[in-house]
Amino acid sequence: MRLYCFNNSYIEGIAGGVQAAHAVAELIRKYDETTPEYHAVVEWAEDHKTIIVLRAGDHDALTSLIGVLKTGPHAWASFTEPGLNDATTSVCVVLPPKIYEHKLEADPAPLNAFDFLIVELLSKYQLAR
Repeated sequence: MRLYCFNNSYIEGIAGGVQAAHAVAELIRKYDETTPEYHAVVEWAEDHKTIIVLRAGDHDALTSLIGVLKTGPHAWASFTEPGLNDATTSVCVVLPPKIYEHKLEADPAPLNAFDFLIVELLSKYQLAR
């Protein structure tokens, strides 16, 4: 499992890392033991710990990404920075290997429509195989 943080492109360097950390903190607080997302977050935190931080567009682009993630099954969270007029600065999502190891053109394994959309998003950043 990997945690992907899609950051606001206007925030760079260590500030981008801080915003990603804020989103991870929101992720940890968001789910409780009764949800499958909670178990995915715990598995990621205990067994994997891989974090990939990406520059992913402005506030509007991140808001669109939130709209997509709300419809899917994966654990996700976002952070808005009060000091930046409540701009969305980071959106994070925990993804299983079936998504980030998927080969867009060569992989015969079918993905559901949501997971395929996420694979296409990762391929935009050249992170899908």
